[in-house]
Amino acid sequence: MTRTDRLAWIEAYENIGSVGAVCARFGISQPTFRKWLRRYREQGPAGLDEPSRRPASSPNRKVFEREETLILDLRRRHGHGIHRIRRELESQGIALSTDTILKVLRRAGEPPLRPSRAPAGLTPPAPAPRAEPPPAPRGVPNDQLAEAIARLITDGRFRPGQKLSEAALGDLLGAGRAAVRTALHKLEPGGLVVLQRNRGAFVNNPSMSEVEQAYAARRLIEGEVVADVCRHCTAHDVRLLRRHVEQQAEAEKAGDRGSLIRLLTEFHSLVASLGESRVLEDFVRTLSVKTSLAVLLYDHVGSSCAIEEHARLIDLIAAGDEAGARRLIEQHLTTNQGRLPKPDPAGIETAGGRPA
Repeated sequence: MTRTDRLAWIEAYENIGSVGAVCARFGISQPTFRKWLRRYREQGPAGLDEPSRRPASSPNRKVFEREETLILDLRRRHGHGIHRIRRELESQGIALSTDTILKVLRRAGEPPLRPSRAPAGLTPPAPAPRAEPPPAPRGVPNDQLAEAIARLITDGRFRPGQKLSEAALGDLLGAGRAAVRTALHKLEPGGLVVLQRNRGAFVNNPSMSEVEQAYAARRLIEGEVVADVCRHCTAHDVRLLRRHVEQQAEAEKAGDRGSLIRLLTEFHSLVASLGESRVLEDFVRTLSVKTSLAVLLYDHVGSSCAIEEHARLIDLIAAGDEAGARRLIEQHLTTNQGRLPKPDPAGIETAGGRPA
């Protein structure tokens, strides 16, 4: 099939609005249609061409949430090297260069693989679980600095309200102060960082009123998100979500609270990335910033219930139970919010890194 054929699918979908009707009309499977629809939305008409078997040459290709999760899963669960990861991704229709994969691994603090010296036939012992957040990546490229700083914050390396020194971040990440300053400005619109004139940058410390509003918005938006995912998810999507929940359980077992909170928050963004709306995905990611910062600061209760609820949500998504998934996600977010302090009626709260 050619680009023209696939473009006809997209045009029919935009007119009809039903994936099932388009697939029946053109005699294609729904996973196939969604794959080409996703490529069209990401790359335009050029994305409808059959991809070359050559690896992508540009290391600056944007890596989406689901692709990053898949890369880290192939490294952490299966121990694959960079070239093996690239081949596995290609088998799923994802073309990324080895440089791009390497950047993803470095940002996540994954050390390079070393040849095993264990005798033939013996499996080397697994490394002991880490209770501390992984070390910050060194020598991060300038275009990846904002993501690296965001990861340090959500891993708990910096607390809500803490000042972010440009010099200290530059030393930690192997970057210049100007590049760090630019990265901090990129993080401000998403609410993760607050910039104060003549004082510098701070990790956002949202007031409990802001957090309450964020949770209210999340209940509305994520109810729509999970219903949409119930209608469109594939078996591969379900496997991806189940692997993510396994990572959450591993982080809890290791006592790595910062990574656990990041993974619990990341799960919601991953679910949203499986839906049809990129706008809702962006909303979920932005609102999750405020609530995850509050969890880092105030919620010291164990997260086993949250992990179990994530697993139950996947079961409902796999079964296509839209109503059940809506009810569970609303209950899940309400429970999470209930573990946090209530807004102070006197209005004496902390916001933006200093008393309000």
